[in-house]
Amino acid sequence: MTRICVLSSSPSQNSRSRQSAQYVVSLLEQTADMDVDFIDLQETPVDLYPGKPDDAQRADLVRRFNEADGWILAGAVYNGGPNAHIVNFLHFALKPGSTPPGRPFFLIASAGGGGSLFAFDELGARIRREVKAVEVSSPVLASSSVEENDIRLEAQVKLYLPFVELYSKLAR
Repeated sequence: MTRICVLSSSPSQNSRSRQSAQYVVSLLEQTADMDVDFIDLQETPVDLYPGKPDDAQRADLVRRFNEADGWILAGAVYNGGPNAHIVNFLHFALKPGSTPPGRPFFLIASAGGGGSLFAFDELGARIRREVKAVEVSSPVLASSSVEENDIRLEAQVKLYLPFVELYSKLAR
């Protein structure tokens, strides 16, 4: 069974990026032979890096994240950069050599304008360099139009699924 981890990093209950992540989870749950793990940092916050060495909850989140065959990461852009919550979580989760190369991922960014996606372009580059993951297209912008978001996210999930299914077969 293919496992995908969807990570929502917004601290806000009603953020666009969180709503987009939840919509993607609903799309993936309709897919046969798909195990979807939703990690919501709004509901389960992670201590600041480096944190307490005995934090079992954080260790469990990191384990679940790294055991997935693919990742979908959603967050907001603040002051021209990815939100601190997603960066903080990735400091714990991304360890060179801890995962086979080629794991597919894509990013969902909630931003005030298209130019703000530069922040998530850099985040994608950091993930690619750190663990040799494969980014499936550029970040998806979560705008104020729910209908437009749904159309973009459905198209992105359709593009993404063949990559994660192939990775799942090759990594096992």
